[in-house]
Amino acid sequence: MVTVEIPEPGHVHDDPLKKVEEKPATCTQEGNKAYYVCESCGTWFEDAAGEKPITDHDSVILPKTEHTPSDWKADADNHWKECTECTETIAGSLSAHSFEWIIDREATATEDGSKHEECSVCGYAKEPVRIPPRVRDRSILKIRQPVKSWWKQTPGRLELTLTASIYRELPTRWVST
Repeated sequence: MVTVEIPEPGHVHDDPLKKVEEKPATCTQEGNKAYYVCESCGTWFEDAAGEKPITDHDSVILPKTEHTPSDWKADADNHWKECTECTETIAGSLSAHSFEWIIDREATATEDGSKHEECSVCGYAKEPVRIPPRVRDRSILKIRQPVKSWWKQTPGRLELTLTASIYRELPTRWVST
């Protein structure tokens, strides 16, 4: 706290008093309210007429403001927020991604699918990866003779045993999931 002595009666202050303009506070610097100064004696005043002296100079100081957070920023490992005014990283916002798998396109029996990992907090997405088709042999099978087949179904699995002569070698058991 700064204390200023008020001059003895009889002192005539400058006319006009010098105005110190208001300076808004930011996240990096304190600001100040507007006030007036008598340059002859150094006395500060709240008003231009010099009727309301300021004895506590700290009373005109405006504290720094809070940072203004940006949208999420990200790299391959982390996400964070920055101040839109000073670009400083917002305290406590830096953390590792929380990835979840997102299916972009389901694989079919004959076509590849794709999926990617995406952060559930900031939306950062890794490059998509291939989902292989559900059936390993994608060729069209041409059967030479009539087919004899046996089906066996168990929960979550369908098995088909083929007995036929085909143009291409295949195992005698084909499993579809």
